[in-house]
Amino acid sequence: MKSIEETLRKIILRTIIDGEIETALELLSKEYNVSTPKYRIGTVKGHRGAAGCYIERKKTIVFSNSEIMRNPIVVLHEFYHHMISSVTLKGGGTDKNAERFVRRFLSTKPC
Repeated sequence: MKSIEETLRKIILRTIIDGEIETALELLSKEYNVSTPKYRIGTVKGHRGAAGCYIERKKTIVFSNSEIMRNPIVVLHEFYHHMISSVTLKGGGTDKNAERFVRRFLSTKPC
C-alpha cells in the first residue's frame, strides 16, 4: 500500500473530524489515484445496522447518519472498499484488510 506523508494524513483526519467529508474523500482519492466516491446518508437493505456501507455498482459510500461521517475509522474503512474495487474492478476487498488499512493510516508509522 502506498505510503502517505504524515502531514497529509493529519490534514485528511482533520477534514473528516471537521465534517468536511467531500474534501477528505477528494484528498484520499487523489493520493491513491482513484475516482472520488459519491456519498450519502441512509441505509442499505441487508446492512441496516452498519455504520457505513460501500455500494460498488454505484461507487457510493452510505453513512448511517451525519455524525458517522465525522468518524475517521468508518470513513477510511469504506474508502478502502472503494479504492480496492476501483483498482481490481472485482470486489472491494475484505473487512479484515479494510481494518488493517485503517490501523496503518491512523498509526504514527508511514502507512
